[in-house]
Amino acid sequence: MSALKVKATIFIIISMFVIQTLSSSMNIHLHKRSFKDHCDGKFDLSLYARCDRVCEVCLEMYKDVHLHAECKSNCFNNSIFEKCAIAVLPESDANSLIQKVKDLFKAK
Repeated sequence: MSALKVKATIFIIISMFVIQTLSSSMNIHLHKRSFKDHCDGKFDLSLYARCDRVCEVCLEMYKDVHLHAECKSNCFNNSIFEKCAIAVLPESDANSLIQKVKDLFKAK
């Protein structure tokens, strides 16, 4: 695994820990409303935050605002999100996350 992928993975893991730790003090209702405005299916703050973070890391890597918007479009159920997940996560984690997004999308 390349050093960049290792660093990105560590960064995402640490970010997810911080997000989960702070989620109790965050206003989850606002996140849920944002989720409902853009996605259907069961709200899962952890999954939403993880997908959002993948798009954020992709933006940081490629510096393309349009890519960031496309990554989040259709509730992350798109080819750009899949490419970003593969670019920033280990392959098995990326595939698992992509499948969770597809399962959520089917839950409409």
